[in-house]
Amino acid sequence: MSDLLDRCLARPGKNYPAGYGFALGYLDDHLNPAHLRDAACHMVGKAYGPHGWAEARKSPDLAAFVLAYSEAECFEDFAIEAAQLLLEWGMRGDPDAAAALRLCGHPGY
Repeated sequence: MSDLLDRCLARPGKNYPAGYGFALGYLDDHLNPAHLRDAACHMVGKAYGPHGWAEARKSPDLAAFVLAYSEAECFEDFAIEAAQLLLEWGMRGDPDAAAALRLCGHPGY
């Protein structure tokens, strides 16, 4: 398990189910937090923007990121949810999500 993922899982008040956070585990521990944050916020903007679609707005990963980000005190409070959201969009073929995953060190992108 990565150091970044360990730090995120250890945050007080977080009760993640077993196996949650796998998407963050694929990313580089030394990623720039702003890259992950900005890319996840961009996905939220795309979902709710003028060209967004209803299916994207119903995503549990989208909702989890928005909630985690709104309550976050630090990067580790929302990093898992940001990575999950980017991976979901990346797997759907979104080029912006794929670029962000690549920038953050995901070996599959």
